[in-house]
Amino acid sequence: MSKMSSNPEFIGTIQHSGCIAVYCLHEKNRCPGCHRSHWHVDRITATCGFCGTVLPLVSQDAPATKIHPKTGE
Repeated sequence: MSKMSSNPEFIGTIQHSGCIAVYCLHEKNRCPGCHRSHWHVDRITATCGFCGTVLPLVSQDAPATKIHPKTGE
């Protein structure tokens, strides 16, 4: 089972900020939970090797998805 982070301050900050942390391929990524940079990268997620924070992968090669603001489609 994956965990977001063992740091309660980090969890509270993320829940109220409205921001989503992502793992960017081909860039240096720091863990938002422990600020280290050792990752286990899978097909759709990256997991911090130290604290277990899981982030979705984002690639600049992937096309952007537009969402209509009124319908959500």
